[in-house]
Amino acid sequence: MEEKEDIIFVAIIGQEGEITGVREIGKGNSELDKITQEKCYLGNLNSHDNYSLMIEVFKYYDVIEENEVSIAEGTFAYVNENELVAPREMDIIIDLSNHSVSAKWGKYARQNEEGWIFAVKDGSLDDFYVELSKNETAYTVFFNPNATEIIVELSYRIGDRVSSVLSKKIKI
Repeated sequence: MEEKEDIIFVAIIGQEGEITGVREIGKGNSELDKITQEKCYLGNLNSHDNYSLMIEVFKYYDVIEENEVSIAEGTFAYVNENELVAPREMDIIIDLSNHSVSAKWGKYARQNEEGWIFAVKDGSLDDFYVELSKNETAYTVFFNPNATEIIVELSYRIGDRVSSVLSKKIKI
């Protein structure tokens, strides 16, 4: 017996057409060669100019599972009037002797955050990203010694919602 499940995502499309992030917005079931409509909740999405729809279809045949991913052509903008504002501030220290960046934001916290998302981009292929608990309000990470600039980003989570990003670009 064949079963099918569809998972609907929005994908954030980067400047060069690459997918830089995805967020699930709905699930459903469809049949081959039939038009299907699904309602998706967008209230937890942040405002963004380059979203695209993406669907992942899972097909189950007894004990065999197959999946396919398809992304829509083009992008769309979405504005969330109830978006969580970005964190207020963070203090950053760059240590060039060991190529590390440290960030602290505890004194700027609003106290209703349930967790933090901290990221460092240094121009290398591997951006650093970590999710932290509510009480973890400082982090240190090493960056590529050949980097000419780094971008430090911070956002917070409340339930399923993620805030806008506080982003700081630092020339080295």
